[in-house]
Amino acid sequence: MPKYTKIFDMRETSTRIKLISLIVVILISSFYVIHSVSSKQITVNAETILQIETFNFDSLVSSGPILISSDDNFSDYGFSGLGTPEEPYLIENLDINTSSEVGISINSTSRSFIIRNCMIDAEKIGIRILRIVQGTAQIVNNIVKNNNFTGIFLHDYYPRVPAPENMTGEEPLLDEKYVAKISANVVSNNSYGIHISIGIVCNNSAVLIEKNTFEFNQHRAIELMASGSVIKENQINFNAVGMHLLGSNLTISNNICSNNDFGMIISADFSEISNNYCANNKIGIGINSYHSIFSNNTCTKNSLYGFEIYKASSYINITYNEISENLYGIKAIGYFVTYNYNIFERNTLYAILLNLTIIFETQEYHAYKHIIHHNDFIKNNKNGKSQAFDEGFNTTWYDKTTLEGNYWDDLRRRAEYPLDGPFNTIDPYPLKNPVVYVKTSFSTFWILLVALVIPIFIRRKLKN
Repeated sequence: MPKYTKIFDMRETSTRIKLISLIVVILISSFYVIHSVSSKQITVNAETILQIETFNFDSLVSSGPILISSDDNFSDYGFSGLGTPEEPYLIENLDINTSSEVGISINSTSRSFIIRNCMIDAEKIGIRILRIVQGTAQIVNNIVKNNNFTGIFLHDYYPRVPAPENMTGEEPLLDEKYVAKISANVVSNNSYGIHISIGIVCNNSAVLIEKNTFEFNQHRAIELMASGSVIKENQINFNAVGMHLLGSNLTISNNICSNNDFGMIISADFSEISNNYCANNKIGIGINSYHSIFSNNTCTKNSLYGFEIYKASSYINITYNEISENLYGIKAIGYFVTYNYNIFERNTLYAILLNLTIIFETQEYHAYKHIIHHNDFIKNNKNGKSQAFDEGFNTTWYDKTTLEGNYWDDLRRRAEYPLDGPFNTIDPYPLKNPVVYVKTSFSTFWILLVALVIPIFIRRKLKN
């Protein structure tokens, strides 16, 4: 065989290898794009949740219970600091393992203090704080465990200085926005993790709860009755209930709730619940709210419902959530609930179940005037005829302004999409393309493939 023929064969073989490799890369890329989701709107950044302080076991000093019932007691214990916002009293590095009812108790004080790097294991309550002046308490980087009632208990407060007559000072507050800050603690194996009851009416009864870890608490990891509070970036795993929140104007964001019976029960009005990740619970998020927004949350692999909307809920907006691989995506009663720009994917049964009318104490409750449009329904209830069930009253499955409904991946050639249920409800304006779900057509792949193959084919023809 001539030398130039071998060279030509080698070049041809090389070209084929490059072509095959490129085709494989394109196929993999196409598969990835076809199955990807618009994640900028519906993901939780778990890394931010783990930015907590490191507990220093080596610095711990064994201690009995700390019982403070006036400002003077801080000095009696010899704690460092001056009790001012700039130099708060420091209660730190204590190992309190006691059969007493309370590990640390602070009652009726107006001075600023920080409880940090303490390990607390008491009979009933790890840390109890009563009737402090707003903005004077910080509980940071402690381990609070094995308390038979509550890990951290906060009740009642004085809303502002000047303080009552039996207290000292007209000092600036540590932070006027919050009664107390609770951050970077590990709260485990208590009956309740945190129990806070400081008022659900006024918005200055606010608490900041951030970057804590709650595990194996037998009842509720966070039980809160306080308005204006912020709960963010907490890890809440293996509790009976992750959060039970009452009040108004709450901000609940970037929390991870997994392997609980309930991830969250939100009984708060005028609140925003966003960017939370609720997975492997029985129920991801339970809603009993008024005028609240639930956005950009991920509820996945919950054994019953991703969301459950209860009878007292009204004027709720469910938007830009990912609701996937639950038994049911959403089970709802309630009044005036709007669902838009959500992804419902691979829920075993219905993506949305507008519940059977229920009768409780002779009164009927049902889903009334729910509005559902611009959602993506993908591979839900695969063994059934429809991806949603509607036994509500006056449900609208489209936007009345744009006359656009929802995307159903099993629409086929139907002009309308039928919903299961006794009223023969339909989505009269189903969409041809997904709204939120990012899906690239295979035509892109074929265009790229043809663009690569044709020049090679032409070149070979010219050589022949």
